[in-house]
Amino acid sequence: MSEPFARLNPLLELPASRGLAGWNWRIFEHCSLVLVWAGRGTWQVHGGPEMPIQVGDVLVLVPGLAHRYRPPPPEIWHELVLSFSGSIFASWVDAGMLPVRAPVRTGDAPRWRRRFEAVERERVSRGTVAAACALQGILHDLGGLADHRRSGDAQWRLRVEAEMQREERLPIDLDGVAARLGLGYHAFRKRFRAVFGCAPLQYHHRRLMELAGELLLRGDGRLAPLAERFGCADTFHLSRCFRQAMGISPLIWREQALGPLGGVGRLRIHG
Repeated sequence: MSEPFARLNPLLELPASRGLAGWNWRIFEHCSLVLVWAGRGTWQVHGGPEMPIQVGDVLVLVPGLAHRYRPPPPEIWHELVLSFSGSIFASWVDAGMLPVRAPVRTGDAPRWRRRFEAVERERVSRGTVAAACALQGILHDLGGLADHRRSGDAQWRLRVEAEMQREERLPIDLDGVAARLGLGYHAFRKRFRAVFGCAPLQYHHRRLMELAGELLLRGDGRLAPLAERFGCADTFHLSRCFRQAMGISPLIWREQALGPLGGVGRLRIHG
């Protein structure tokens, strides 16, 4: 039996949602749009960074996408959910036209709520075809918003990465980085989190410890030279920073990466 042209479920409003229970990965068999009407939270696609969610953000969920999202416990949030399926929407998914890797920042929750509600009115009063047309208009505009933001964000990200690569020690002068980008610290931190999905200090620590891991594999395993290079007070400080960033001590990381015979081993993923 062939898949129907389109199927739309009634608009669902969840005024006291805790997101996905247990912070477990979930995969849907249908498509959904989730509008955050009130509250805040975290979104993550499997294999990607955790990203902050704010009021007005729209999450685009498609079949086969392992994802998770929730407000910070014990908080709740208010969400509206449009769920749909059918061959017309499968073509959007297959063509890669839906922005599924990151929340779409609409910046205007009331406007997008009205658009969600308009789809529901079309479904109830005029039927599936009219509702599917209205929904495709939403999908088109979400894709346009995401493309516009990706273009500007991509250029800004390259500038930030170039600036932060000049800083290879702890601590980092984030005020100086922000100033060279023409921003105050708080504005820089806010945009950094939106683009990178984490705080700048967390990103810097992770980048330096990944570099430390590479140097560990090339060298003899001694930590003292690395502690000095990266501005750590001593090897204990370096080990603590490495464990915080990588989820494992540097020496165990090196042992797993090299394997029992000193070759390339199988490195377990931590965190």
